[in-house]
Amino acid sequence: MASIDPYLPIIFDMAKKSEIVLEIGVHRGNTTNTILSALEKDAFLISIDKTNPIDFKTDSKQWSFIKSDCMDYIISAPVDFLMIDCDPELELFEKILEKYGKRVKKFMAIHDTTAYGLTECVRKWARANKFKITKFDNVGLGFIALEHDRS
Repeated sequence: MASIDPYLPIIFDMAKKSEIVLEIGVHRGNTTNTILSALEKDAFLISIDKTNPIDFKTDSKQWSFIKSDCMDYIISAPVDFLMIDCDPELELFEKILEKYGKRVKKFMAIHDTTAYGLTECVRKWARANKFKITKFDNVGLGFIALEHDRS
C-alpha cells in the first residue's frame, strides 16, 4: 500500500468537483489514476513531473503529461484543484505555492507534509490566501486538504 492510499477518497471527491486539475508529481500514478477516474466528461488533468511515471500508462484523452521541472512550466489559466505530491524541500514548496497557489479556485491537497516540514508553511499560506484546512493528518508522511473559503 502506498502512503497516499488512505487519502485517495478525498482526492477523488475534490477531482469529481473540478474541471481543470493540476498535479505536481506523478511517480507511480496512484493519484493520477484516482483523479482521472473521478473526472467528468469535459474535465482535464495536467500532470507535471521531471521524470516519466513509473509503471503508469493511460490512453485517456483527459490527461496531459508534461515532463518538466514544475518551476519551468507556465500555466496562465486558473485551475480548480491543485495536487502537490513532489517531495519538495521547504524553499521549493514555498515557490510552488507562490507560483501555482494563486491560480487555484477550489481545492488543494498536499502530500508528504510531515516528511518535509511543510505543515506550518501550509497553515500560514492558507490563512493569507482564504483557504480553510478541511483535512489534516500528521500520520506517516502527512496530508493536508484545503478548500477555498468563499466567505
